[in-house]
Amino acid sequence: MNIVTDRKEIESHMAAFKKLFLKQSSRTYKDKTIGWPGGNSEFDVYWNNKAGLWAAFDDQYVRRYWNAFGLSDPTNSHALSITMEFNFPRTGLNRRIAGFFAEQAGSIYLCHSGKIGGGKKGVGKSAFMKQYNGDPEEIEGPDGKSTENIVIGALGKAGLIDQLADYVREIRDFKELSDSGSLTKGIPPFTPEFEGTRKPRKSKSIEANCFHGVVVRRLREDLQALGHASSNDKRDLFVFNTKSKRVTHLFEVKTNTGTQSIYTAVGQLLLYGMSNRVPPQRILVVPNEPSSITRQKLKRLNINILVYRRQGRRVDFPNLRRLMAS
Repeated sequence: MNIVTDRKEIESHMAAFKKLFLKQSSRTYKDKTIGWPGGNSEFDVYWNNKAGLWAAFDDQYVRRYWNAFGLSDPTNSHALSITMEFNFPRTGLNRRIAGFFAEQAGSIYLCHSGKIGGGKKGVGKSAFMKQYNGDPEEIEGPDGKSTENIVIGALGKAGLIDQLADYVREIRDFKELSDSGSLTKGIPPFTPEFEGTRKPRKSKSIEANCFHGVVVRRLREDLQALGHASSNDKRDLFVFNTKSKRVTHLFEVKTNTGTQSIYTAVGQLLLYGMSNRVPPQRILVVPNEPSSITRQKLKRLNINILVYRRQGRRVDFPNLRRLMAS
């Protein structure tokens, strides 16, 4: 992926992003008060009821485009609090500004560095990346420096606003965990086995990766509804017992059942599961059943299969309750 640094191109992509959000908005609130630490001001607020996300835009700044997002319904709020700012530099790459656009095979992607503000201890990129549900992309900047970043989705695609809303919820959940001191409470320590440089992905892989985090989030929500405490680090998702501090279930999510995806998932489940004295139930989460031969091999490895069903941005796990009860 190549980071867009040209002033006119950034201006064009920013205009397209704003136009898309406004087009999909359900309602506009004029002169709504938005507050932040140390101040507040009035802005036009655009509410997307389907995604559960509001946005406010301000292009008065010389060095950046200011974009604020939140999750509370403006109808019922006298003043709104910002969940995240998603700002873009007007030109070049400014690593102090978290947002940027990147190009790959003719598609433009909305990207975020993972840098989370808030001015509180424990709130920052490093801590957030450990909790992030998706799979970061390593992107090289024009300065030659490669860093991990989060690809939200492709500009112009219908599902972009839903993908953005999911990301804003990730940030909200992270901040709430940080405020409560629960980021590490009861969660076993973990050191990821993989270190190194990732190969660049193709456009289709990037699109699948954007949806990966959605599947993980939906799975976590369903587990919580069933009464299971869950979290994640470099492992996609794991269920843990807060009393024994033991991981009981380990999930690895894949967005396809290709040979490479299955082999990668098997390796991750086996290696990550070895971090525990008592092996957890290992569960492969996929969009459809693997072949009968693959299922037999997974069974011999004591790896269960959880198939999810996707309808647009909706994800269901029909057999999750039965799997967790076994």
